[in-house]
Amino acid sequence: MERTGFTGLKVEVLSREQQIPDVAAFARGFVYGNPLADQVRARGGDPERVVAALTEIYRREFGPDPGRMLLQAILFEAKRA
Repeated sequence: MERTGFTGLKVEVLSREQQIPDVAAFARGFVYGNPLADQVRARGGDPERVVAALTEIYRREFGPDPGRMLLQAILFEAKRA
């Protein structure tokens, strides 16, 4: 960034633990809240089977209800010289 004329570069990492009250609802939202369900159907699959599989995986990863997920954001700030 310095080579392109930016100065005063600051980098900050923000971490937060987010509660997932209903892990199964979280999995359902992941499948039905975007085009994934349509893509599964287009390939002859059943979106409910994907929801069930994700629920199992999410419970292993985030714990039983309520689950906990670590979120992280990296913020960059710089000034153009």
